Amino acid sequence: QVINSQTSVTTIALNMLQNDTRIHDHDTEICVWNLVGTCGKGGACPFHHINLPFWWQYVTEDKKWESWDRDSVLILEKAYCNPVIRTVEIKINGCIAIIDFPTMTMMDGEFRIRRMSTGPVHGKRHLGSLATAYHWHWEETDNVWHEFPSCVTQGKHTPQLELPSHVIETAYLNGNEKQHFKISDSDFVLLFGGMQMKEDNCRNIRKICRRPIHRSVPRCAVSVAGKEDPCHEYYTCVREATKDEWDFVISCLKSDETPTEVQTISSNLIDAQFSKRLKDNNTRFLFPPAVGESLTDIAQHGLLLSDTPPAMKKYGTGLHLARNEEYALHFSKSRALVLCEVVVGEYCRGKADDTKPPVSQFGKNFQCCVNNVANPDVFVLYDVMCVKPKFWVSFR
Repeated sequence: QVINSQTSVTTIALNMLQNDTRIHDHDTEICVWNLVGTCGKGGACPFHHINLPFWWQYVTEDKKWESWDRDSVLILEKAYCNPVIRTVEIKINGCIAIIDFPTMTMMDGEFRIRRMSTGPVHGKRHLGSLATAYHWHWEETDNVWHEFPSCVTQGKHTPQLELPSHVIETAYLNGNEKQHFKISDSDFVLLFGGMQMKEDNCRNIRKICRRPIHRSVPRCAVSVAGKEDPCHEYYTCVREATKDEWDFVISCLKSDETPTEVQTISSNLIDAQFSKRLKDNNTRFLFPPAVGESLTDIAQHGLLLSDTPPAMKKYGTGLHLARNEEYALHFSKSRALVLCEVVVGEYCRGKADDTKPPVSQFGKNFQCCVNNVANPDVFVLYDVMCVKPKFWVSFR
């Protein structure tokens, strides 16, 4: 269903309570664009198409993932958001099962459970208000939990904490093993592997946990309503390019080949995402091959790391973009390209087995990899927030 601006929030909320059932067996991220109305990737979307921003499943005796009914999902989600609640009883096929949140299992660890949700607020892509926000908590004594603040705390009657919650979340999502911080003059470290907090030179170890901030279904529905408004965060548009836009695209081409069609792509979500990386950095206009045939797909999701054809991945596993349109066309099955504005930052030579830009021997972080540092023609990005699709360009 395509939700229009006249659809009431109540109607949207009721639609969200109907499971779309197209669920993968691997990753756990739910597609925000399916929640908004219609995902341009359709059946090729790598994310789950479920009509709620969260969902719960358990493993059956046949080793397959099975969904709980919607009422059970709402109960589990509300309970899981509270770190004090470690276990909850829920019905499965008429029988009572005890769910253990710390181990994410049920029936005394015999079966696994999992929570699916939209991507995190501080993740590698900007997903708007439908993204899942998380809070971090630490345990003072047995099952007495305190929340890390959302910002640095200072006060006469409370210790000064130099670790906002969003800093913990970013370190965790970046794959860091630990995060050092101070409380007043004492040094602490968070150990993400064991989900522990430890004071330096002290044997006292406390538990920590990460929990989503609870959201009601009507509240989620408010984020969706009115997406046809050009000011709405999930507004997208694909239209015929103007003459000035055609001229700009022609100026970016290195060959004499003339496009047969140019479409302009715009997305408020991707604009917001790109602005986080833009700052004072210079940008380049580069070409990746067009993957798929849906311009709506690109306007919604932007470009993903998986969008580079395997044959093109010569300088790393990331998103490959080229200065020369002829090089990119060589890997395009549809004779179409996407002209993107890209923040490249500082770069180094890439290798085929790279999974991220390497760190120099002096500890310098590079933003992307290239084929030739002196005169780069191919750029490999691992941060999709640095890439903004601007035009769809088709050739004969």
